Amino acid sequence: MMAMTMGDREMELLAEKVLQKLEWYQQIDELAQAILKQLSEEDKERLQKLAQSRSDDATSPESPTTADGGMETAPEPPSE
Repeated sequence: MMAMTMGDREMELLAEKVLQKLEWYQQIDELAQAILKQLSEEDKERLQKLAQSRSDDATSPESPTTADGGMETAPEPPSE
């Protein structure tokens, strides 16, 4: 069986996508830094606590959460 390899064009397209995503992340970081400069110390502390809470929730195996941060619940049975 022959191994699949990427051609030069595919590599270029992949590299362009990676560079574009890196640029987006850099822009997001710059925007976040600009916003952070405008926040009060109290707001910064609240954001840090929220980020830590989200991080703790994400790593806790006994408390599954949904993408929006809410707790997962069992689906309700269909009504008859």
